[in-house]
Amino acid sequence: MVDIRVRIRDTKMQDYLYTAPIRNRKMFEHWQREGSEETRRVMRSLAPLGKTFQLRESIISKFTPKGFTTYPDVYYAKYVEEGTKPHTILPRHTQALRWFGPWGAPIFAKRVEHPGTKPTHFIKRTREQCRKLLKTLWQILWREYN
Repeated sequence: MVDIRVRIRDTKMQDYLYTAPIRNRKMFEHWQREGSEETRRVMRSLAPLGKTFQLRESIISKFTPKGFTTYPDVYYAKYVEEGTKPHTILPRHTQALRWFGPWGAPIFAKRVEHPGTKPTHFIKRTREQCRKLLKTLWQILWREYN
């Protein structure tokens, strides 16, 4: 077994090393705040608008011990991201489906053959766009705090 000990007699170096955990914690928290805000902004800009803007407005960020997570907080986000295959839509609690046509008149049907939707991959594109940006932010903050 090898035992290596280093004694530092330089008071400036001792002070620097002593305060490193505090500085690094503040730097990490700063990176979390700035990085999560920027990632959320990018994801919102890439999310499809839809009719209600609900998907875009649902995007939130939460801090984790290792960084942060940014995601849309609606149940259908998975289907927008990955798309859907063609499928049949049937009424659940009534005898017919109802929606409003282009002129505002109601349309009724016992079943609808949905053609499916194309994937948007807006979450994947956010990750690709933000990877370099977050690394650059980390480097800037490292220089600022150290």
